[in-house]
Amino acid sequence: MLLASGGIERINHLKFLFKNKNKLRKYQRKLSKKQEVAINKAKSRLRIVNLHNKVSN
Repeated sequence: MLLASGGIERINHLKFLFKNKNKLRKYQRKLSKKQEVAINKAKSRLRIVNLHNKVSN
């Protein structure tokens, strides 16, 4: 949501979700194939978190 001087205005976040849907799917697929204790799994998880934040904001 965006707070403007005239009141509250809603912004449609769906276009960001659809734009990054394939990238998010690819990152989650790669994450599922990594070993549980690997450092690269943590990096991959951070990549997904950053993309989620980008979509939600």
